[in-house]
Formats: sequence, C-alpha cells, structure tokens
Amino acid sequence: MKLILYFADGFSWQYVEDRPFMEEFWRDRRPLRTLVGYSSTIIPSILTGRYPQDTGVWTEYYLEPRERSALQRLLTRPRLRWTLFPANLVRLVWFRIARRTGMGMEHRLRIPLELSHLFSRHPIKYDQFPPIGLPVRSMADLFAERGLSVDFRYVAGQLDPAAELDHLRRHSVEHDVFFYYDPSLDGMGHRVGASAEALTDPIDRISTFLEEATGWLEREQPTHVLLFSDHGMTTVRSTFDLLGHLSEFELGKDYIAFIDSTMARFWFPDEQRRHRILSKLADVPGTLLSEKQRQDYGIAFSNRRYAQDVLVADEGVVLHPNYFAGPFLRFARRYPEVAMHGYLPEAPSSRGIFFHRGDPLATPLPDPFSATDIFAVVEEITAPQRDGG
Repeated sequence: MKLILYFADGFSWQYVEDRPFMEEFWRDRRPLRTLVGYSSTIIPSILTGRYPQDTGVWTEYYLEPRERSALQRLLTRPRLRWTLFPANLVRLVWFRIARRTGMGMEHRLRIPLELSHLFSRHPIKYDQFPPIGLPVRSMADLFAERGLSVDFRYVAGQLDPAAELDHLRRHSVEHDVFFYYDPSLDGMGHRVGASAEALTDPIDRISTFLEEATGWLEREQPTHVLLFSDHGMTTVRSTFDLLGHLSEFELGKDYIAFIDSTMARFWFPDEQRRHRILSKLADVPGTLLSEKQRQDYGIAFSNRRYAQDVLVADEGVVLHPNYFAGPFLRFARRYPEVAMHGYLPEAPSSRGIFFHRGDPLATPLPDPFSATDIFAVVEEITAPQRDGG
C-alpha cells in the first residue's frame, strides 16, 4: 500500500464550490472545519489529532519577558522618544531585507522595539517534517512505529507536476508515504484574493499531479490519497485601526498586546485597566472570546503564556497596522494583502478541504470534519493488515 498526503495550505472549500474539481476522482469529499489561529496552530493539530492546548503550540509568538538590552533601554528612554521613529523605521527596513534574502532573522524584527523583549517565538520550520518538536504523538511517530518510510517534499514556489511525478517514480519503491506541503495557494490567495478563477493555475497543477501520480502508483498496488488544507481564505473587506481605537491607553503600560492581521491577544497589569480596555473593545468589529469559546476551540491554556484575553476580527476585517503586515508606524501604508485567514471556524470562508481516494474507510468520517480528524484517518489507513486469527 502507498499513501499520498497532499497538504495544500489555504485551499478553501469555496474554491470547489465555485468551479468543478476532480469530481469523479474522490471517494470522500468534506469541508474541513479549521481552528482558531494560523498555520502555526493548525499544522501541529493536523499532525497529532490534538488541539493546541495539548500540542502546546497555538501562536508563533508567546509572552516570555526578558531583560531589556542596553540598546533597547537607550532607544526607549522617555527623553529619547524621538529616536523611536528612525529606530523603528530601520527595524522595518531590515525586516524586509531579511525576509527577501532568507537571512532567518526576520521574526525578531517584526515586533516594535518597545515590546521586543516581552515575546519569544516557537522555532517552527515549515519545510521540515514535523515542523517543530511536539510533546504528543504525531504522524512522524506513527509512521516510525509502523515501519513506514516517508518522503517529505516542501513545494517551494509553484508546483511542477512533471518534476514531482518524475521524483515520485524514481523513489516509489523505497518509500511508503509521500507527504507534500504546498503553500502556493495560500501565498497566491493573499495576493489575488479568495477566488477560484484567479487561482485556476495552482489548482490545476495540483489536480494534474495527483491524477498522474495516483495513476502511476495504482498500477502496482493499492493507493490512498488524501488532499487537505488547514484553513480557507477570506477576501479583505475593510481594515480597523485597533491601536488608534485604544489611543487613550498606553501600550506597554496599561496593556500589552500582540496584534496579528485578524487577531489581537492581550495582557493587563491589573483588573481595573483590564475592565476599562475590554469595555472599549466592545466597539471593535470582532469577537472577544469567552472562556467557553476558548474551551470549545481547544485553546483553554492553564497559564497566560498565549493570552489573557483574545479578540478575533469579524470575517473580512483585518486589524491594521499590526505586527505582521505593514509598518507599525502611525502613518502605516495600506494593508498589503487582498485576502486573509485566521477568522473564527464558524465563518463560511474559513472552511478548508478534506478529500480521500482509496478503499472505503471502516470508520465513518465525522460531520463536521475537523483539522484534528485527519490524524485518525491516516492512522486507520496505515494500520497493519491482520490475516485471520
């Protein structure tokens, strides 16, 4: 038996609703219910079948205060506040250079100088399998336990179906599992929008490769194919200046926040200021998660490492400026992405995909089907065959 796992980051269910996609190829087709968060949240859950509170990984950045460096203390002195403008400008210039040249230091340059000593980042490497060490059993452990050889392929740039098919043919004997991670739909979706028409080329590349690869493998032995994503994609309708909305409060003193494109996480020094700021957030186009919602979403951590309170923007709204898109400076340019993800799982555009081809599964697929359910399907498919008795 051979198994193809094709992880198409950002492949939205709405794309297959808007245009035909391999209609006769799949045995099972399901919209996938995503999790609250981004790929750093969802990939560990896909690989383990566990929620973030079990994997220990929710967001890339988490609160871990350290002593300020001498340079940071100098640049953030009250008498030298004027230096923050050029210092943050230099930081942002270096961020862009580091990201484009692959220097590997861009993650340290995203956060404003005033707050940079407060946060650390998980060392997630998406071009590796698994991308981060996890405290619970993962697919990597599952495959090792069952003696299955894995060929992991990170698809950099656009998928080249012919090249990948050639690679698979040359290595089809030595490997049992072929795991592809393709981020092209996610990256292109951000640039052109959540449109099946605009994304015709990368979608067609995926279908071409899967049809030819499956045809090749099925000539010799039974083959299962899973095509899945981690989340959908949402066209950006409007932006909201959260920092401007909270301008009467001092960031770093009255509250600490990590502001992402669709989510802001807060910490407060005392209950009085927490109450005042949460009251102000009632006017924001978003949802302030209740304790029950955090439990339902699997992010009810026992500590405040990831957040004390969480605000998730309404579907189609982005928080701008933020620490990931556009400069943190007050004259921030327009939000650069045409589409975004990271909304609540209930948002229609948040749904990803799960498709299966192969022999019928013994266990019916859950409905709704969640990102955390993929692990159990892989576990069933790779279970050792038992011969009588």
